[in-house]
This record gives sequence, C-alpha cells and structure tokens, in this order.
Amino acid sequence: MRKNVLLLVLTCFLFISWKWQDLSFRLSTDSKKIHIKSEWVVDTFKQGALRANLINNSSPLIQGNFVVQGNAIDGLKAYNKKTGKLIWSFNISSGVASPLAFHKGNIYFGGADGFFYSVQLKTGLLNWKYFSASKNTSKPLIFDNTIYWRADNHKVYALDLKGKILWSYSGSFSSGDFLVKGSSRPAVLRNNLYVALGQGDLVALNRKTGQLKWKISFPQSITEDLNISAKCLFAPVLDSHLFCLNPSNGKTLWKLEGGSSVLQHEKADIYQVLKNYAYAFKNRKLLWKKQLKESYPFPPVFVKKYLIYAFYSRGSIDILYSKNGKFIETYKFGRGLSAPITVEGNDLYLFSVSAYLHKLRLNIQ
Repeated sequence: MRKNVLLLVLTCFLFISWKWQDLSFRLSTDSKKIHIKSEWVVDTFKQGALRANLINNSSPLIQGNFVVQGNAIDGLKAYNKKTGKLIWSFNISSGVASPLAFHKGNIYFGGADGFFYSVQLKTGLLNWKYFSASKNTSKPLIFDNTIYWRADNHKVYALDLKGKILWSYSGSFSSGDFLVKGSSRPAVLRNNLYVALGQGDLVALNRKTGQLKWKISFPQSITEDLNISAKCLFAPVLDSHLFCLNPSNGKTLWKLEGGSSVLQHEKADIYQVLKNYAYAFKNRKLLWKKQLKESYPFPPVFVKKYLIYAFYSRGSIDILYSKNGKFIETYKFGRGLSAPITVEGNDLYLFSVSAYLHKLRLNIQ
C-alpha cells in the first residue's frame, strides 16, 4: 500500500514538473520573437588607445564577400564578410569623410583631405583622385555613368567614371555650415539633379550641364538623403517636416510631421522620425507614434517585420514591431554609432564612434 502511494506521488510530481517545464518553454519561445548574436567585431584603428569621437563616417559597404569601411582617422579598409579578417587597406592621412558608393567593381568616396577618390574593390588600388579643395562629406550618386556629389563648400560636381570633370555648380556658403550634421545624397529624375546645399537651400540642376532650374530655401538644413518618385521629391528637413515637393518647380504638395530621418517602405508608406519620436504613416494618415529612448536616431532600417533604430550617442539599437510600433528589444554593443546601419538579409553591420566595426546576426522566429 505504502509503495503504491509513493509511486502515485512520484508520478504526480513528474507529471506536474514536466508540464511546468513545457509551459515555461512555450512562454519563453512566444515572448522571444528575435534573437541577436554578435558574429565578429574588429578594431579599424589600432594605432593607440586614445581616439577621437568619430562623426559623419561612412556606413559599411557590403559587396560579395567584402565589407568595406571608411574610417575618419586613417582611410579605407576591406574585411572578409564571414570572418572579419582584414583583406586590404587604403591609407588617407585625413581619413574618409563621405559614405561610400559602388559601381562596376569600384568604390567612390570623398576624403577629408580635399580629394574625391575612386578605388578598386578587389585590390584597394587607386584608380584616380580629383581635387575639390574642400572636405567631401556628401554621399556620391552614380547615374548614367556620371558621378554627382556635393563638397562641403557647397559646390556640386559632375565627373565621368575616369575622374574627368564635366561641370560644377557653386551654391551659397558660410563657415557656420560646417556645424550641420552630415550631408544628403543627391537625387535624379529624368534630366534633373536635386541637391541639398547648406543653410536649408535645395536646388534643381540640369544633370548634363549643371544649369540652375529652380531653388528653394527651408528654415533648417536637409541632412538625410533625398528620395524621389515620378510625382514627389521627398525632402526631410531637420527638426521640421518631411516635404513632398513637385519635382518640376519645387512647390510643396504636402508635408508630414518629422524631419530628422525617413524610411520609405510599402508596409506603411513612410516611417518618419522627429527628435525622439518615431511615426508611421499610410496614405499620409498616422498609423502609430512611439517615443524612442533618445533623440536623433539614424534613419531606421527594415528587417522583415521589424524596424531597427540606432543612435549617435548611445551604444545600442532599439527594435520595434513595424505594424504597431511595439517595442521588442534593446541590444547593447558599446558606444554610439558614427554612421547608419547597413543591412544584408538578417545581418546588421554597424560602425561605432570609437572605430569598431560590428557584424550582428538576427535570428527571427
């Protein structure tokens, strides 16, 4: 009798224990929608522990098995995408100043030394360099075998792929413009080139001749990239609004709250940021608005159904559910970022203000 009672108690205990473990496992699985793993981290600047706080750097460029990173201290480096091992380096005494552009096997970028560069992806060898006599922080745009970019003295350049100057355009300039964060990438529609200059100026130029077509001014600068469709030139004005402009004449068609960064995506049309608030709009109607943990993130990136926000001064990323803005997770990796995140599939590539390059893997359930 006693043995039967003990056996019954033991059976009940094992049954309850097994059910509790099963419940815990299911709760854990259901609550953990996304898991982040560090694949590798490399120090792109090893000449000493003391280093400046890097700003306005290039985002990692992913091409084939290469991860190419511009460094604002000493130049350009290429790493193996799988291992993080250094493949080649290209030294520039004053460092890389602009985001990187890739076209037909070559990398194009601006330096802080007054030169604009073309370098081979596979070897890191120099093709040519062009002297602009100014720091070059604007991301180049390559269209119809022509390279367009804006130097920090607000001069717009058009070069062919061999580095020959085709034309240049000079906008208004003052020394205070150097205090503005970053420079936006130009945009092209048909024969028009659209460029954000300093002090809130936006110009439309003939992309073949550089002739001015129209010019408008905003109260604040445009520091994020210009985007364009057949009917709308999207201009995110810092601390203000996202403007939809008529590409033909620059007149405002509509505007939305927000302005420091923007992501266009079919899920919500537009994800927009103003200071520390994130917005999602569909047909210009607000879907949701969420407060972020810090002001002025980089433009968000999209990975499947998630939005990922990274910040200049905080060494972490925030992950939100794109449908309703629900906060999912924060991942801490060190100090803040000096450039927007680059996404390839489920992999994130981040470059920190202390010159560390990170590869993160997102395992999404």
